[in-house]
Amino acid sequence: AGLRDDAIRYALAGIAMDARGWDTKLVTFVVNDALARGEDQRAVTLRRDWFTRFPTAGSFMLLRATAEQADLWLSEREAAEELLASRDASGFATYLLDEGRDDQSWEFATLNFELISSAQLWLRLCESRARTEPRDTLPIYRQIITDTLTVTDKRNYRSAASILKTMKAVATGVGHGAAREFDAFLAHTVDANRRRPTCIDAFARAGLIPRR
Repeated sequence: AGLRDDAIRYALAGIAMDARGWDTKLVTFVVNDALARGEDQRAVTLRRDWFTRFPTAGSFMLLRATAEQADLWLSEREAAEELLASRDASGFATYLLDEGRDDQSWEFATLNFELISSAQLWLRLCESRARTEPRDTLPIYRQIITDTLTVTDKRNYRSAASILKTMKAVATGVGHGAAREFDAFLAHTVDANRRRPTCIDAFARAGLIPRR
């Protein structure tokens, strides 16, 4: 109807009422309006206020995109990173990985081990860490495999077998001692799952143990 100012007022009212962080589209609407008016600082402030209320990886990335567009990310980054790190450990570790800050990501993740439950994220972290400090990844691989096999499921067996193959390659590259430790871990894992024929078959299909 051409009543843009009224639309912005209603959008701002809706944003203020949101208690769960669902109205990202409304925030984007008012941010885009601010940018169109040349009010870059206001656009960034709107994003920052939303991120402060709902400090998730998604709202962080939206703040970053708007701040970069306004050429203000340099002044926003430190505080935004600190808030994301304190409220969304997995999101921050993923962000650091995506930025190529692999050492920082590994250090942060290991210091916040209990806060990061995603096996897929830990596998990404291990993949990057294995390029420089492969030995560091072996305890993480062991934990992921052990956790994966706590649930009886064909997909879990195949996933564990795949991770075991990766772990074996890493351990072999580290040296004889690590390779022997892997062999012992594999033997223990096989024995612990000997009553799961589907699991044992998955290990055999992966070439980890001889076929029966």
